[in-house]
Amino acid sequence: LALLFSLLNLNHWTLLSFLIPILHEKGVGETLAVAVASCIGPAQVAGRFALMRAETRIGTRPATLLTLAAVVAASLMLLAAGLTAPLAFAFALTQGAAMGTMTILRPVIVSGTLGMEGYGATAGLMSIPTLLASAAAPVLGAFLLSQGGAVLLVAITTALAVAALALAARLPRGAV
Repeated sequence: LALLFSLLNLNHWTLLSFLIPILHEKGVGETLAVAVASCIGPAQVAGRFALMRAETRIGTRPATLLTLAAVVAASLMLLAAGLTAPLAFAFALTQGAAMGTMTILRPVIVSGTLGMEGYGATAGLMSIPTLLASAAAPVLGAFLLSQGGAVLLVAITTALAVAALALAARLPRGAV
């Protein structure tokens, strides 16, 4: 679980740290790029509301897999974002909604998989690699941009999202 959440944070914070340069490299103007980036926060709130309305009907496991699939889809949208402005906005809305949803799903996943005994200590220990991944994201992003530009950065972060989705798919069915 710690690896899953770390990969997800590495994806998210690498993309967000360099979203304006990524979009600029893809031909999106600075004003539009800032508008795109500003949609992520409100989309997080919308994702949380959507989960609150749907989670009891679909369950934690499908909600988790759907959310992680949305992060993969958002990354793929970003790869193609230079083609149209709506795709850039679709990335921001999808990424934001997915990450907002994960903030609610994370404690449910942890307690459902590892139990409630010692939950605080377990969740706290699990946060260490996740926070380290968030802190490393700008360094990774800068390196990737210097080595291969926006395409390499988005390709690698897409692979991180795919790996997180694969890990989630392997979680025990009864736990999540």
